[in-house]
Amino acid sequence: KLQFLYFIGKMSKANADAQELERNKRWIVMLLLVVAVTVRCMIIMHPHSGQGKPPMYGDYEAQRHWMELTTALPTSEWYVDGPDNDLQYWGLDYPPVTAYHSYILGKIGRWVVPEAFELHTSRGYEDYNSKIYMKLTVLFSELLIYMPAVWYAVNGVAFVKAPTAAKIDALALLWLHPCVLLIDHGHFQYNTVCFGLALAAVGAIARHKYLLGSFFFTSSFLFKQIGLYYAPAMFFGILSLCLSEGIYRGVSNVLTTGVVVIVTVGVIFSPWLHDFGAAGQVLHRMFPFARGLYEALSACTLFPWKKSSCRPSALRLPVSLPTSTW
Repeated sequence: KLQFLYFIGKMSKANADAQELERNKRWIVMLLLVVAVTVRCMIIMHPHSGQGKPPMYGDYEAQRHWMELTTALPTSEWYVDGPDNDLQYWGLDYPPVTAYHSYILGKIGRWVVPEAFELHTSRGYEDYNSKIYMKLTVLFSELLIYMPAVWYAVNGVAFVKAPTAAKIDALALLWLHPCVLLIDHGHFQYNTVCFGLALAAVGAIARHKYLLGSFFFTSSFLFKQIGLYYAPAMFFGILSLCLSEGIYRGVSNVLTTGVVVIVTVGVIFSPWLHDFGAAGQVLHRMFPFARGLYEALSACTLFPWKKSSCRPSALRLPVSLPTSTW
């Protein structure tokens, strides 16, 4: 009897704690958000990778250069080598959604610190004000896309079944993930835009909103190619969920989802669709098979002692690694 009463007491206390956590969930999430932003601001105050290291100055310079490039040139010249666009100096090789993102940030940047985005004259520009602006663009991109997407995905996948504590743990893990913090804010990237769109797709699919999920995921891998790593999981996940609703409705959902993907790709690539050569150049920059996929950097990193691994013939290795991961 004593053991039974002790067990009942523990269960009652656990239920009371869970109810208390549920009542304070909003404040806990807000506190977690403040902590996540504070940690990012602390990292922002430190130097980024490549700072003060000519001639390329690191990925920070690549992102800055893309902002000046997209705001100074027409879309037809974004991916083409020319007198105003030297592809050997951080040529744009990310998909069009990244280019649009750079265009928006570059337009704002030209208003805030115009001297930092002057084509031909601002290479390696690392003025304090421009660095603050650039690093804040990463933070605000996360606040607008990544952090809401994490919340949407966590609550979509967990939905009602998972306890509040598990949802808060997932939020903390994703908002304070060391790789996200160090790569995007320390090194300097916008990976969280890609991940945020992918997570938004997960949240939508978990709620059986396949069309919205397809739009988000297509936007994700058209922001950065690494989104394609999740493509097999997304494809089979959507397929299984659609078919679980019955053959007729399932097939209808699959076809409609395919249409959404095609339309999304068409709209995003619309500035280049008037010319197959222009569209092909965009794809060539995104997937540089002729230069060795990812310019054979994966092969050179894995086998630095073997010179042949740094040649275009090393294409098999970078292709086989993602394929085996799928």
